[in-house]
Amino acid sequence: MFGSLSEWILHWGLRSNTVTDPDGASIRQEHIELTVIPEWDSLSEDIWDYIFQRVDEYDFDAISRTCKLFLSLTDRSRTMLTIFDQTVAVGILRRCRNIKRINVHRRMRGDPNLLLHDISTSGVAIEALHLSSQEFPSSSVREAGEGTLGRTLKILICKSIRWPLMDKDLFAISEAFPALEELEIDWGHYVTDAGIEALASKLAHLRKINVSWCCRVSDASLSALSSDCASLSEVHLPHCGSLSGDGIASFIAQKPKLVSFSVIIYDFPGFAGGKSLQCLHINSSFLSDDNLHSIAESRLPLRELCLPFCHGFSLTGLDMLLQAYPSLSRVDFTWFDILTDESMALLASHLREVTTIDLSYCSKLSKLTFMCLVKCCPLLEELQMEGLVLVGVVPSVLLLCETAKSTP
Repeated sequence: MFGSLSEWILHWGLRSNTVTDPDGASIRQEHIELTVIPEWDSLSEDIWDYIFQRVDEYDFDAISRTCKLFLSLTDRSRTMLTIFDQTVAVGILRRCRNIKRINVHRRMRGDPNLLLHDISTSGVAIEALHLSSQEFPSSSVREAGEGTLGRTLKILICKSIRWPLMDKDLFAISEAFPALEELEIDWGHYVTDAGIEALASKLAHLRKINVSWCCRVSDASLSALSSDCASLSEVHLPHCGSLSGDGIASFIAQKPKLVSFSVIIYDFPGFAGGKSLQCLHINSSFLSDDNLHSIAESRLPLRELCLPFCHGFSLTGLDMLLQAYPSLSRVDFTWFDILTDESMALLASHLREVTTIDLSYCSKLSKLTFMCLVKCCPLLEELQMEGLVLVGVVPSVLLLCETAKSTP
């Protein structure tokens, strides 16, 4: 029965029309149109609930205005919420009891501390909280941990926080949210090893941690994460420049289940271990051909190789590295000044399984590289070449693709 619902119960479509405002200007309006059969009110709530579970939540606002039944059902089916105004959050959470993920808009009106209080006292089992460009709600974190949020929150993302985080903020997070599995923070200029060690000791279920711009974090933090977080599989420490090569090597060797690792390397450690490593991201580091050879010889199960802003190696070393990993699905060679159209024509033969390539700000590349990659990489879905300068008549992307595919 359910298999034919889309044929006779519900019809969706994006409709647009042009209207004229009082000043005579033309305005294009778009809206979602819902059409139901005349007997729609005879359908049970279970059937409508089944339908709405398969509708994109971004369309719920339009659906909810149709009737009270649809408002009730969309409230019940909603699992994600973006908050633009702190003052209305209480009312929404009172209606929508199945919300699992909350995104706080970067331009939210209101007090982040009051918002966290409202969320924690709502009784809704929130599993993911994304704070973007907000002041970190330091004064309400510990209180929030005493409510439902302290037991249910698994993902906490604090990006572009207005003021740099400090150790006391990490102490509060570790005490309030012991069930966290994923934690992402940036602008931690004042965070030290003490803050990371507190997280490691309290967050026993941590699987992923992303800590950026924490310049005071050293090998002691890696040691704490290695010894206390048994489930840890993704570690991202970009722009944390106080880590040593020996500390990184020891960490990788002690975490055989490590899947993804991002770091800046000042003295290359080699990769003894890391037999589960699928994503390697080394940023802004000096890498010699010997270093690349070490990565190649490690025979890691790499699917992603990201080396943005790295330097010190030759085309021969890069070619050798790519030969060792023909199954890569993503590469990032941002700001590789050694790359030319001729060299990319040679390297492209090793990138046949790549779906995403970033060649931004590679100043010696032209549309010839674009055409070469379109032709040689049959699985390619995303190609970034920011900063590419095209001289003369600029052809459209579609024309370049057609030209590349038709060239023998």
